[in-house]
Amino acid sequence: MGYLIISVIIIIYIFINRAIKKRLTISRRGFRWIQHENKLFATIFYCGIIVYLSIPFIFPNANLFILMPLAFALFDVLTSVEQFLYKKEEKVYYYSLLDAFTWLNIGIVAFIFFS
Repeated sequence: MGYLIISVIIIIYIFINRAIKKRLTISRRGFRWIQHENKLFATIFYCGIIVYLSIPFIFPNANLFILMPLAFALFDVLTSVEQFLYKKEEKVYYYSLLDAFTWLNIGIVAFIFFS
């Protein structure tokens, strides 16, 4: 049942992503979203990745299947805040907010069905 709900979330994500692209006429983001505009955001982003990768060594019983979507949601929120502050006219932060919302939903479903 959990896999079915995750599949439905991904399908809804694809349709909303296409609707955002058509409605707001935003170009594809590609891998440019990884480039940071501010060193503070880059430092927080990479420190968060290091903390996330060190969790299995600190807490060996941690369920990374549940933590991964929540970590990705936090990284996407951080990215969307950075894009909102520094690239507001490009409106690419809508994609990051949609990604964060999707990852958060997947994390909630993973916690409910797989913990």
